[in-house]
Amino acid sequence: MRLGQQHQASVLADHYKQVFGERFLIEVMHHGIPFEDALNRDLLGLASRHSLKVVATNDSHYCDPHDSFVHSALLCVQTQSTLAKPVFQFSGSGYHIASRAEMEAKPLPVEALDNTLMIVEMVESYDSVFERKLRFPAVELPDGWDEAEALWALIEEGLESRLGEVPSDYWDQGRYEHKVICDMGYAPYFIPLHYIIKEAKKRGIPIGPGRGSAGGSLVAYALGITDLDPIVHRLIFERFLNPERKSLPDIDIDVDESRRDEFIQMVREMYGDEFVAQICTYGTIGAKNALKDANRVLGGTNEKGLWYSSQLPPAKFGRSPSLKEYTGPKDEVYELATGLEGTTRNEGIHAAAVVMSPVPLRDLLPLRRPGGDSSEPWVTGFDMHEVESLGLVKMDFLGLRNLGIIDECLRVLTVRGGEQLLLPCLPDECNDRATYELLSSGFTLGVFQLDSPGMRGLLRQLKPSRFDDISAVLALYRPGPMGANAHTEYARRKGSNAGWKSEWAIHAELEEALKPALAQSYGLIVWQEQVLEVLKIVCGWSYAEAALLFDAMRKKNHAKMEATKPEYFASGKSQGYSEEALGELWGVLVPFADYSFNRAHSAGYGLVAYWTAYLKANYPVEYMSAVLSSVAEDPDKLPGYLEEVNRMGIPLLPPDINHSGVGFSPGPKGIHYGISAIKGVGEAVFNAVASKRPFSDLDDFFRRAPAKALNTGSLGALIASGTLDGLTPYREELWFAREALSGRATRDRQERRNGQKPLYRIAYGVGNSNLKSTEQRQEWERTYLSTVLTRSRVDLIPTRALTEDELYWLRDLLLRNPGDHEIQLVIGRVRLDLPSANWPVVQQAVANLGVFQ
Repeated sequence: MRLGQQHQASVLADHYKQVFGERFLIEVMHHGIPFEDALNRDLLGLASRHSLKVVATNDSHYCDPHDSFVHSALLCVQTQSTLAKPVFQFSGSGYHIASRAEMEAKPLPVEALDNTLMIVEMVESYDSVFERKLRFPAVELPDGWDEAEALWALIEEGLESRLGEVPSDYWDQGRYEHKVICDMGYAPYFIPLHYIIKEAKKRGIPIGPGRGSAGGSLVAYALGITDLDPIVHRLIFERFLNPERKSLPDIDIDVDESRRDEFIQMVREMYGDEFVAQICTYGTIGAKNALKDANRVLGGTNEKGLWYSSQLPPAKFGRSPSLKEYTGPKDEVYELATGLEGTTRNEGIHAAAVVMSPVPLRDLLPLRRPGGDSSEPWVTGFDMHEVESLGLVKMDFLGLRNLGIIDECLRVLTVRGGEQLLLPCLPDECNDRATYELLSSGFTLGVFQLDSPGMRGLLRQLKPSRFDDISAVLALYRPGPMGANAHTEYARRKGSNAGWKSEWAIHAELEEALKPALAQSYGLIVWQEQVLEVLKIVCGWSYAEAALLFDAMRKKNHAKMEATKPEYFASGKSQGYSEEALGELWGVLVPFADYSFNRAHSAGYGLVAYWTAYLKANYPVEYMSAVLSSVAEDPDKLPGYLEEVNRMGIPLLPPDINHSGVGFSPGPKGIHYGISAIKGVGEAVFNAVASKRPFSDLDDFFRRAPAKALNTGSLGALIASGTLDGLTPYREELWFAREALSGRATRDRQERRNGQKPLYRIAYGVGNSNLKSTEQRQEWERTYLSTVLTRSRVDLIPTRALTEDELYWLRDLLLRNPGDHEIQLVIGRVRLDLPSANWPVVQQAVANLGVFQ
């Protein structure tokens, strides 16, 4: 009607009246916008002509009138503009939730206001919609079976498949867990997850051995949801699911990061697109960004914004500061920032969470398709907490890059050797000597969870020699245990090699009783499960009862801790322990419970860490090739891993247009550089080039190579990186002629498409004009490959025999000083090729040693 299309509006109103009857009303509002008075007159006339009711509304974008300024600032944040020169602002005013009195002051019909109450009365109760009712995915059961019977059949089948002759303690634990799960009504949670994981493994999608507390469940192990035997790993079911406290099970599944989308698509296919959705997240503006945004929209410079944000303390233990901790001036920037802090900035998709329902999700909550693409999974309009409050089951499927690395390495080894390499899952099977030597050396760059500088230092100090050490390292290398110096104390006690020491006992009375629970960690409480074991031993409680006190300790619920404390002392005394011993133990348990780590999680991730260390130690070329491929397009991570390959002495072969793969690939002479890892090339260019290979010479390349490879950016990257060296040795000449050659190739193709035949054959070769420059090639390679493959060669020939200390000194010197020179150390008849080195630094150092000519 604003456009003057009165007839079309009348036809549409008549149509809607026929469809909706009395539920179709004409909406009017008033915000002081110039065109509103005329538009409202037209709308009221339309309603009168069609005998339609009118309802008055208010366009509400914030709650209170004083939020108007913050709303205007948010629009400037969104449009990257300032309040002085906004790109977009609302016309008029009053875009808050208006009261009846405010609405009556507007020039709107009274009956239009009254009709809002009529609409309220038409809206039925939503109690049944928002009622919290467990809604598990639909489960198909054999005729006559219930969920409990179906679950037990899967448990029996799984245990017999994994163990063959199943020991009695496994059957006992299986029956106990089955009863707890079924009594709590959670059988329909485990059954679908079993089939999901089974189908994923059938499709070859790598799945992690276990994440979080679910590793403590024998049922999860039997059903193939985890690969951790909780009895062998000494894990506790009640840490996962406590019959004394009803809460939904929470099982997180690690999936190969590169195949996570495929995994979610598989779940959609299995259970139906209408029943599966990813869960949305809402990003909010934190204190730092609130200060920067407020400063910018008020016209401040970027430097001033950084100054404002510097008046906040740094993040601590992953927690960002709030404006309550701001120490700067309380000026207009601060005042606006307080309004911006905590407001929603954007909508995203949860990195892991997927919701599954027995009924179409559209009947329970709002849904959207990202970008309107029907091939994409549904995304909920409610966030994770709102979804869970409805009783819908959330499952977390997390992407883990290292699973893809392991899978690719095993694939290459299988192709080469013919037999599939099986990685161990039991602690006693994790016994490879080379693996523990690697871990003890600290050269663990590329090993899952163990490649940070601090972790590598701890490994050198601790020198792991068994699987429990790996699990302990993962548990101890965190702010809490490190703040208590538990990580170095563990290493010191392990290094004593004296077995159990009485000085480690928490109290003399408790030494013998607690030794079975604490001897494995040298008297330290490292894992949460140990807290439960200790409480079970000392108080005579069940694990379920112990878990209630442990949760209070872990969550710093002081009221609950104090309420349980008398029961703790009474139970301990009934077991024969003195108040002094119990008090000493309480003083140890409370702080340790706060930062003790979930053993099931450290065992699951410890396995992945062991697997990656095992592959690096025993199959270094294949493993590091897979690692490099996984970070091929990550410019921050790639250089560090390339330097590690150099340190390991693995030859890194230059990219080759005819032979290199999309990623790095292992070969008998070393690792071939992947074409997609070349800066400025990427996977799309590789795929286009690979479809045309092989190229016989430079002429053939320019005539047949895809257009994507011939634009000056991609072509320049291929030339400078040495990818075309196999077609011509004249890299420098080709570089300087690249634009002319690219243009010539484009014109040549255009003429051929137009049916024109050249009078003579066009040649794309370049001549030798003695432009070869080692320094220039090294500079190009640093730019495009993040490493140097063209090296100057230097021979180090000692004038006398070197001592063992001098050899170690030289090795460490070369490892610490990466550079562009290939060093050949000549000792007697032995010649050793050593990693590239910074020659000026090495030259000065060896000159001071006075041993080499």
